[in-house]
Amino acid sequence: PCWQYGSIELTAVSSSSTAPSLMRLPYPLQWIALGLNTAATTPPLLFFGALKKPKRKHDVVQWWSTKVLGNAGVTFETHGLPNVPEKGSYIIASNHRSHFDGPTLTLALPHPFYFIVKRELDRIPIWGHSSRAAGFIAVDRGHSEKSRAAMAAAIDRIRGGDGVMIFVEGTRSAEEGMLPFKKGAFHLAIDAQVPILPVGIRGTREIMAKGQLDPKPGN
Repeated sequence: PCWQYGSIELTAVSSSSTAPSLMRLPYPLQWIALGLNTAATTPPLLFFGALKKPKRKHDVVQWWSTKVLGNAGVTFETHGLPNVPEKGSYIIASNHRSHFDGPTLTLALPHPFYFIVKRELDRIPIWGHSSRAAGFIAVDRGHSEKSRAAMAAAIDRIRGGDGVMIFVEGTRSAEEGMLPFKKGAFHLAIDAQVPILPVGIRGTREIMAKGQLDPKPGN
């Protein structure tokens, strides 16, 4: 069955009330640090990719995620980790609340995995180079043939033992509540014959909602 595993719940919180010792960078410096840290990941990602060291590539992505959350003063709590399978391929299906979702997932889950992202993100300067070097799979939602090719690549990854992660709403919700689910995660699970690990994220929208540039210092 698709929904073979129990769910994981992640709750992100700001440092203002939970971890005052964290050094939260001022808003403009957070974006400067983001650009520098993202650019810094590309050489090691390419290097470990050439050596076929996926675990080391994931370590680099985790380092980047630590910087993103740390510079914004964000911590998180994870519930349900015993539901994560110890071995075997699976698809991670999560809701999408904020730009902080990806870094939080990267640090919360115990196994390496690859994000499936929309092609528009892959075209962003600096970020696009790093995401390709990290092995993220970009889907062109406006081009059906390219989209099918990307999903076929995802199936190959899954059958090769890798995990992939999809935001099932397809984009961040600008309002409270969830958007209708896209079908991609379910088609992947059926085609690759692997189960889905559902993940629920809360708290990140309160820190940085869609359209917001300055992460809030508190909830």
